[in-house]
Amino acid sequence: METWQNLLGFSGYVLGLTRDELASVQWADSIPTLMGALVGGLLTLHAANKTFKGQQTMQRQQLLDMEKAFLQSINSELAMVRQHYQTVIGNEIDQLPDGKPFESNYSVTGDYFTVYNKSDQIGHVRDEKLRRDIIWAYSMMKGLLDSYQTNNDMLAKREQDMKDFRYSSKMVGLLDANTRSAELTQYAETLKTYHLEARAAVDSALESIDETLKHEKNWKV
Repeated sequence: METWQNLLGFSGYVLGLTRDELASVQWADSIPTLMGALVGGLLTLHAANKTFKGQQTMQRQQLLDMEKAFLQSINSELAMVRQHYQTVIGNEIDQLPDGKPFESNYSVTGDYFTVYNKSDQIGHVRDEKLRRDIIWAYSMMKGLLDSYQTNNDMLAKREQDMKDFRYSSKMVGLLDANTRSAELTQYAETLKTYHLEARAAVDSALESIDETLKHEKNWKV
């Protein structure tokens, strides 16, 4: 009896009829029609479910494709920034003797992190360690460039002190310039530390990105 009631309920769902309406049906004459409607209804439900699952799969794949494209872009940007930095500044700081100031003045005011700064995809990187590595690498590089700007400002102040001494012949200008030189020498050690730490952070992030990208299973639903 319970099975029959369940069948009536499901039949009503498929045919859009209430239980009372179903009960008034002339079953002997209507069974072929009912069975056809049930089969048709089941096929429709199956097709709708398959379509829904297909759409879900497509959406998940699109998210994976977006994440992969973002990581590929970040990988390219970090690699280029590292290479440019090492060529323009890094080699010089590597060769700087201990106890010497960093005398070069490099412009570090440009936007070297276009992909990272203009994208909100970092929050969608699934791997927590990879996400941390990328954020840390960019934070360290930004901090390093800020440090070079600080060094530039110190060089400019020392130059101004020397100009004041040359034009006024006042010893205070020379003393100030010597003080700046001592500060620059001390700050050079800070620069070398930041240089090594930032480069290591970038190398670690690049290694993590490469390791993630090379596994195809990470990019298929």
